[in-house]
Amino acid sequence: MITILDIGQSIYQVENSTKAFKLTKSLYSNYTFPLHMHSDIELIYVMDGELDVIADQKRFVLHAEELMFIFPNQLHGFSTRFQSKCCIFVFSQDLVPTFCMAISQKVCTAPVITAKAIKSALHDLMNHERPSLFEAQAALYQICNQLDAAAFQPARMIHDDSLIHQILIYCIENYHDNISLKD
Repeated sequence: MITILDIGQSIYQVENSTKAFKLTKSLYSNYTFPLHMHSDIELIYVMDGELDVIADQKRFVLHAEELMFIFPNQLHGFSTRFQSKCCIFVFSQDLVPTFCMAISQKVCTAPVITAKAIKSALHDLMNHERPSLFEAQAALYQICNQLDAAAFQPARMIHDDSLIHQILIYCIENYHDNISLKD
């Protein structure tokens, strides 16, 4: 079950924002998912074909053996025009805290890398049903290490007083337990 908060033309994916020390792996064929965001980090690994990814209003076309980072609270979505097979890893920031501190308040200008240099780490994540905490952290840090430090620039602070922006900021800062409109 996917729990979402409808925020107009995009959604906030709650289940990818609330669990500590979480790593999920999902395999998809011909994947399409609407614009959404969450506080976890997401790695999109294209195994075959092509996948169109929209991230922060920029379009990326991922080809076989490419991997893309989606960072916390980055608006993103996917679509397949012809054919794709991909593996998506979603993991909580507490699995790679040093990496998260290093990229805090920064924007990645080159979030796509080739999978060739990280084949062993991808293999470890893909072929273990439930890797241990340390196996997962080791593999994730190996993958994160492939991002070029020069690809990170200081984030431009965007001042947005819109109601939806205020609601999202409130949810991110205060949401820790399940919430519901039901009694």
